[in-house]
Amino acid sequence: MKHALVIGILVICLVLAGCGPAATTSTSHSSADKGYGLAVSGLTLYCHDDMAPILAGLGEAKSYFEAASCAFPGLEKTYTYPSFNLYTYEDGDKDRLASIVILDDSISTQEGIYLNASLDDVIKAYGEPSEKSLNLYTYEKASMKLSFIIEDDKVTSIEYIAKANN
Repeated sequence: MKHALVIGILVICLVLAGCGPAATTSTSHSSADKGYGLAVSGLTLYCHDDMAPILAGLGEAKSYFEAASCAFPGLEKTYTYPSFNLYTYEDGDKDRLASIVILDDSISTQEGIYLNASLDDVIKAYGEPSEKSLNLYTYEKASMKLSFIIEDDKVTSIEYIAKANN
């Protein structure tokens, strides 16, 4: 229950942080500017990637939801898989990956951080955060952010977030 509450708060913060003037997005994303990736099911997922090959590789989601987005123009689509959620944004005629939320400790970041890892593990893997606000540790790379919520010295939330102005 506590974990679900933390995830809910993080998603609300993401949505509220993005509400404002419509963001412009770029349709070309070279490998040099992808940022942190998440390796799952033989794929490496990066924020701003085209969702078509991701969905083809991951197969059918456990659940799907769509609603108007205030972080990006158009619809935001949510795909729920057993260990993570994927959120999208529209970019012309393509859907792109807006964020990834890890839901359990069965998967980890490429740097080996998983839910319940220690704050020391996060610092060893990523160094000092680009931003730190209360218990939110954020690392920026290229056109995305990787955020960890730390409670009682343990990682309770991991989220990959696309920057709106990339």
